[in-house]
This record gives sequence, structure tokens and C-alpha cells, in this order.
Amino acid sequence: MKRNDENNYTLKEAFASSPDLPESLSKERMVEMLKEKNITPKKKVKILPKIASLAAVLVVTLICMNAYHLIPVELQDVEPSYETQEVTYPVIENTVKPHTLKKADSNAELKKHIESLFERGSYNYAIQLFGDKIASDDVVDEFVYEINGTKAPTMAPGSAVGTAPTQSAVNEESDELKGQDFSVNDTLTGSNSKEHGQTNIQVEGIDEADIIKNDGRYLYIVSSGIKTDTRLKIVDTETMTLLYDEFIKGEKDNVLGIRDIYVNGDILVANCIESGYDNKTYVAADSVYTPGYNPWRSDTVNVVFDISERSSPKEIRRVSQNGSLLSSRMNGSILYTVTYYTVYNDTLEENYMPKVNGEFIGCDCVYIYDEKSTGYTVVTAFDTKEKNGEVSKASVLGSGAEVYCTSDTLYVGMYEYKNSETKTNIFAFSLDGVNVAYKASGAVKGQFLNQFCFDEHKDCLRVATNYYDYKTDKDISSIYVLNKDLQLIGKLEDLAYDEQIKSVRFMGDTGYVVTFRNTDPLFTLDLTDPATPKVLGEIKLPGYSAYLHPIGDGYMVGIGYDGDEENAKFNTVKVSVFDVTDLRNPKETDTFVIKEAETDVNYEPKAFISSKTMGFIGIPVKHYSPEGYYSVLSYKIIKIENGKILSHEGFTHPDENHRYGYGLFRGTFIGEKLYTVNLNTVAEHSLTSGELLRTVDILGDYDENADTSQTAPVNYNSDVVMKTTAAPGVTSAMTEPEKQPDTEIAVEAEVVEKGKLF
Repeated sequence: MKRNDENNYTLKEAFASSPDLPESLSKERMVEMLKEKNITPKKKVKILPKIASLAAVLVVTLICMNAYHLIPVELQDVEPSYETQEVTYPVIENTVKPHTLKKADSNAELKKHIESLFERGSYNYAIQLFGDKIASDDVVDEFVYEINGTKAPTMAPGSAVGTAPTQSAVNEESDELKGQDFSVNDTLTGSNSKEHGQTNIQVEGIDEADIIKNDGRYLYIVSSGIKTDTRLKIVDTETMTLLYDEFIKGEKDNVLGIRDIYVNGDILVANCIESGYDNKTYVAADSVYTPGYNPWRSDTVNVVFDISERSSPKEIRRVSQNGSLLSSRMNGSILYTVTYYTVYNDTLEENYMPKVNGEFIGCDCVYIYDEKSTGYTVVTAFDTKEKNGEVSKASVLGSGAEVYCTSDTLYVGMYEYKNSETKTNIFAFSLDGVNVAYKASGAVKGQFLNQFCFDEHKDCLRVATNYYDYKTDKDISSIYVLNKDLQLIGKLEDLAYDEQIKSVRFMGDTGYVVTFRNTDPLFTLDLTDPATPKVLGEIKLPGYSAYLHPIGDGYMVGIGYDGDEENAKFNTVKVSVFDVTDLRNPKETDTFVIKEAETDVNYEPKAFISSKTMGFIGIPVKHYSPEGYYSVLSYKIIKIENGKILSHEGFTHPDENHRYGYGLFRGTFIGEKLYTVNLNTVAEHSLTSGELLRTVDILGDYDENADTSQTAPVNYNSDVVMKTTAAPGVTSAMTEPEKQPDTEIAVEAEVVEKGKLF
């Protein structure tokens, strides 16, 4: 009875708040309408009830429309507003336990804790350097490994160590069951109206450091010459002149190794490594030795330059912190840097805690998450536009590996193997301008492939992992969803039984995962409900895609390796175009294969470029010669339209001295000009004609005993044309080309051409 009263009250309120009847349904209008129709009284009696019924239906409909907003959001057939309503999902059981973090009450207590680790013989020490990552292990039954694509070792039988990073998507909204209209990262900056290539980043608005930057006129390049240290070079593309070419000195008059750079307007930041040297003498058994160079005792130095005068950058600030550089991110002018610092027993007294600008970070910003670790993961933040601004610090006593960053949270992931259990530890740091602080920690089963296995959407963190199941002797790939406190709220395990994840891309409520054993399944995932991620569609193909990139109109391109039913062919480059308009039925609509070649995109997505307005993608290709070294550097520009590869053109980089595939080879563009870059040369090509326009020598003639260099003059050789590897049908205004090497001809793939490149 009480329930009926409540219902009556609700209906009464709904009627009271319902809109008035329109004038067209008023009593007076009804009478006038009947008179106009000249209906007899007998017919009026029959029609009036019908009209009354119709009016009643309209009234009820209007009431329902008004009362619809009283229905709980989760029952409505529209997507709830994420900005105005927060949805809470129940926490589910996690088969792996996150570490419990605690803080030391004082510096002395933190020092005593680390001393006790050495007394018990339990500590982490670095054993191998994989690129910019550190691998470390524990001497007491616990092993901590840090992964970086193929360079990471296999830690256990069947461990799913991937072979290439992928690109996580820009956080965009997507429909549940429809293909998305993807966009590429090619926004225009500054006053230059020409579209130009930019670093292929993971999260929109969060810049990532790279070895080449392009601001629409100048190219900023991290490179090195023969018998020289790493140098910063600036090329003016209007005059094709090398404006600046210098190394960066350290505090002790040594030379810093430049890892990568940022460019933000008239500010350039160089992320540098100051290598550690250990000149002490040690006795081990019957041996006496001096280690000398020790990469594990390196420091990271951020050097900030004012480049308003490109030919003469002025250093305005440097911030140093102990530890090897794991990664960094830049949001506007705020730089976030993540390093890993190892404490050694022989220097414990003075170096039990990392320092920033020569001062201890202090125990108030240190969280201990691993009782046996003597390594710190350190996160710093400062404004690059301020000469003496605050440097914020936060740290976890435990090793880190990969970094994923949004506008307000920085995540550090670490792979751990213990007692036959593989898991990924995750800790999150909150970001608020220059303020950084520890936020939360969590863990999921398995190990991540790279940073792009992490993605945040609607306050949820999605993580893709692989792990080896000893009971079944199989590899398992899974997707886990965590809330903002890094508690498990959803999972999709055993995505592809006995297959390893090779690439991942998250796009709002949709996920794309490539796994591989003998063939390449591309899975489309519905992530609309974080609590119940599920597979929507699947397509199996030979080989696999190591990198996925959206190209608009419901299409996605995959860069990877060709293959057959047995294995992938790692001496090939395969470009696949996928139609993901119907997520339940993804299709491969076109392919392009280059034989006896490789591309850096398979393990470095920043080597990938794309143009939204001109409709092309670009990848660097190194072609093998019969002798086994790379004989040709060719930058492939591929035009794709409506799921079809219309044309591909290879712009050969003019460098006869390039051998063995060593060092830098990248491409970028400004307007309709392509610039290919290696250690020796920057070459300018016409995207419309295919011609090689100009080159500039960036190697120079260095004197090993001097701080200066003399560069070669600019070479205006517009009459010299390098043969491109464009497929038949792509017209160009080139002069008679020189004979093309047989090895370059051999890599041509068959493709249907439909006109000019642009």
C-alpha cells in the first residue's frame, strides 16, 4: 500500500510538472475542426472518443518524456555525462597483491632501513643497461626486471617479452559499436601556417622528448660525428644552413651525453646524462681492479636554453638529479623527469638518498614500497620558463621502468618476477603544475610490453599484460582495468591463448590489441563498461603489426612484419590498412610489403610521421644489401584513401657513407617538403615532384682537441636527382635519374596506383 502511495505521488508530481497541451489540441480548436469537416452529430460521437484517445496518448508521451529524466542514468539509452557524474565501480578480487607503501619518519630512519638491507645481503644492483632503461635484480630470491621491447631478456620460460612498442591513442570519445573518426598528431603551432611534422606522442597535449624536433622552420637534431660526443645541431630549412653545432659541458668540464630534447617556442630543453666514474680500487678474491666508467652511477641533467637567437642558444638554467634517465614528459612549459637511482654499499654514508641540485630530496617525499630494494624512482617537476623556480620532488623506494603520463597523473610501471609469479607494479604520482606527489599504488598479473600498454580513460587505468602460465606451459595475454586508486575493477583474461601481445592501442571506449604466435590476430575490444571489458571482433593474418596508428574515417594502419602460417619474416616491412568501422567485423583492406628491409617504427614509434591535410604516412626504411649491411636509406611516403594504398614513394637519402645501419635516420616535413636526416646529412625533397632539392652537411670536420667545428658549405644541388622507389604510375617532374642499385629495385612491392602522390 505504501508502495502504491509512493507511485501515485510520483505520478501526481509528474503530471503537475508536465507541459500544457498545445493550442492545437484545445477544446475550442477541436470544435472548430469538426465544423470545418461538416461532420454530422452521429459521426461526431464516434470520432470524438478517438480524438480524445489521441490527445491522451500525446499527454502521456509528454509526461513520459518529462519523467524520463527521473530514471537512473545507468538505465537511460544515452551516454551519461562524464563531466557531471562520477560512476563508481565495485572492486574485484586481485590475484596479485600490491606492495604496501609507508613513509619513514626521518632521514635517519630511512638511512637505517637501507643499512639493514645491506647487512642482510639483500639489495638491488644494476646488471645491464637496455637503451635508456636499467635492468636490476635482487640477490635474495627476488628478481626485478625492467623491459624495453626486444632488448629485454626473457626472464622465465615462455615469458612474453614483446618485440616492438606501439602507440597508445589520444584519449578520445568513441561509440560503443561504431568505427571512430581518428585524427593524427599534426596540429599547427606558432605563426607558421604550414603544416609540419611533430613528434608522434602518446597523449594529446603531453609532449615527449625526441632526437629530432621541428617547429615549422628550424630542425633541432641530437647527433654525433666521428670520434665526437653527442651534439646539439640546429638547421634553418629556409636557407638550408647549419646554424648551431655544439656539445654541452658538464659541471666538471666533462661533456654531457644528450639523450633527447624538447622545443617549446623559444625554449629548448636538453635531457642529458652525466656519466659516473668509479676510480676506487677494489679487491675481489685474488684480483685487484678499478671499475672506471660506471653507467649505473650516472646523473641526469636538464639543461634549459633560450633559443630566441637560433644561431646562438643561451643557457638559462640546469637542474640535476641523481640517477639514470628513465623518461620525461612536458606539459606546456612544465617538465617532468623520472630517474632511477641505486644506492651502493661503498657510498652509503654520503649517498643513501638521491639528491636534486646537490641536496637530499628529504624523507618527507619518499615512500617505501619494496622492503628489499635499495633503488629509488625519483620524479621531479619544474617550470622551464623560470630561471630560479621551485623544483618539486617525489620518490618511491623501488625500481621503475616505463612511464605513462596524462595532464594530472604520471604512472610508473615495473615488472617483477618472484616465486614463479609475474606481475606489474604500478605507482601513480599526482601532477598539479610544478607540484608532484605520490598518489597510489597497485599491481596486476603479468608484465607489460611498453609504455603504450597503459591508458587512462574516465578515471580508469587500462593495462595490457602478458604472463607465462607454468601449469599449462602457455603464454596468456590479458586486459586489466583499475580505478583511480589503482584497485582492480575489471579484467579480460586469456585474450589470446598461448599468444603474446605485440601492440596495443586504446581509443576511448575501444581497444585494439595485436597478439602473435604464428599468425597475427587483431582484436577489437569494447571497454564501454570498465567492469566487463569484452572482445567484439577478430581478424587473423600472417605476420603481425608492431605499431597501430589511426588514419581517420574508421581506418587504422599497422606497421610490422610480413609472415606465413609458420612464422613472421623479420627481414620485411609490412604496411596493413584495417577497416574498423564495424568493430565486430574488422577487415584488412590493403597491404604493402617491402622485402629485405626494416623500419625503426617497429621499435620506436616516434620515427613515424603523418599528415592529416595531405593524407599520407611516412616511415624510414633501411634496405639490406646482399653483403649484409644497409646500402640504401629510403623514406617511404604512403598515401592512403578510403582504406586503399593509392601510392608509395621512396625518397632516397643521399649518403654514400652510411653503412651497417648505425645511427640516426629520421624524416619530417614542412609544407610540401620532406626532410630526411641521418648522422651526416639533412636532405630536402619535394613531396610533389620527388626531386632532391638541397642538402646540408651536419657532420662537419671536427678537431678532437678543440671545442669548435667547421661545417661543410651548403650544397645547392637542385639539378642532381636521386632515384626514388616510387611505384609505377606516380608521376613526377624529375630529370633523367641515375641508375638505381639492384638492391633498391628488389624491394619494390606490387601496388595498384591511382594517380599522383598528391
